[in-house]
Amino acid sequence: MVTDVHRNYEVGDYIGLRRKCLEKILVTSVAALERDVGSIRSILHGLFQQPERIDLISRSMMIKIVLFFLFISLLTYQYR
Repeated sequence: MVTDVHRNYEVGDYIGLRRKCLEKILVTSVAALERDVGSIRSILHGLFQQPERIDLISRSMMIKIVLFFLFISLLTYQYR
């Protein structure tokens, strides 16, 4: 705001820009967290396969799908 000596922008413009930056940071953080969780999930799947507990793997995959669709639904609702 100090560099805007001609007052071309309002305070709301700066707040909107800051909000968009924070949204991008949030989306990036969620994507990184999902990758970390995916790595741990792969390790657990290997652990469950050793004693042939495929039922636990299928439950894990079903929970992942439900959470994915819930997350996509929330994003769609937020940014429609």
